[in-house]
Amino acid sequence: MRFAGSPRMSYHDWNDEINAITEQLAAEFTGLVSREEVREVVHRIASAYRTAPVQTFVPIFIRRQARQELRLRQSEHTAERLKH
Repeated sequence: MRFAGSPRMSYHDWNDEINAITEQLAAEFTGLVSREEVREVVHRIASAYRTAPVQTFVPIFIRRQARQELRLRQSEHTAERLKH
């Protein structure tokens, strides 16, 4: 649990946030990008923020960056399918 004035998330809260972002993006990209790709992207991006001194807005940054990368991957997958 995060307390007012506490800039860092507990391990449990961090995992809950990452799992929620992964589930939201997996649902958003169902049939476009594999669930495993979503998980890999979210976890890789999240790892760069884990030691941020203030984590209040980190989930927003992770979601935004992951969505951007997944959209790019989606475009690449679509282009590959059109080639064949």
